[in-house]
Amino acid sequence: MTAAGPMSAPLNLTATRSKTALFDIAVLESDGTTPQDLTSATLYFHASVGGVTFSKSSLASGGITITSPTGGLAELQINPADTAAILGSGYGTCVGPCELTMVDASGDAFELSQGTILVNTNVGTP
Repeated sequence: MTAAGPMSAPLNLTATRSKTALFDIAVLESDGTTPQDLTSATLYFHASVGGVTFSKSSLASGGITITSPTGGLAELQINPADTAAILGSGYGTCVGPCELTMVDASGDAFELSQGTILVNTNVGTP
């Protein structure tokens, strides 16, 4: 049996290759209602799609911004460079696994959520 810990909604992300994508994150305590205090916590996002693996964190300029520490809110930013090599010159979509984890002030790591990221081909500029 696994101990209950902080959680986030299941990840079901969609991005467009070589374009910026922003995603809101809400982290809740194990009751599923109360916002998790993110003060002194670090969030990590990892994805592997189309042969490309990339990671983000809430460390300085790491791609995740904690927007409300006591409200359990953050924003994940996937940059064009993160997805540029996905799909190569082909057309269509690629899907891969992704996960969101949190390390609290005590150094304890919690998997908040896992799911998929779908990356669509960029069909226009910008």
